Amino acid sequence: GNPSIPARLQAMKDAGCERILVAPLYPQYCGATTATANDTAFAALAKMRWQPALRTLPPYYDDPAYIEALAQSLTAGLAALDFEPQAIVASFHGMPQRTLELGDPYHCHCQKTARLLGERLGRPMTVTFQSRFGRAKWLEPATDATLDALPAKGI
Repeated sequence: GNPSIPARLQAMKDAGCERILVAPLYPQYCGATTATANDTAFAALAKMRWQPALRTLPPYYDDPAYIEALAQSLTAGLAALDFEPQAIVASFHGMPQRTLELGDPYHCHCQKTARLLGERLGRPMTVTFQSRFGRAKWLEPATDATLDALPAKGI
């Protein structure tokens, strides 16, 4: 991206920052997203002779403030509708099934986010995963297949 992580870290260092918090904006941790952003920051630091102290923001998928922000946003969106939805689908970005099998917590973090949001709103969330590509098996259920199946369930 632009500005790049290395460029921003160098600019902060040049401005006198000695302690930097890297905050990847991915609430649910995944090696393909959060770790990649952190790896880029650490690689940039490895090229610096005088490094600032660096720490990273932990996943915040279950942080009460995050869940409350989601709840407020969803409540406002629902209030703007002229009907009561029969279901709410919480669609997360997809990852290959292998990420889960290798111990990546992304799938579990998504499930917990949706569970906590549903509890906060007093209604269940249907969890799905989107953006599948390639031949690998992806996390399920898939958003498109779930949406296709809802009418048969009367929704």
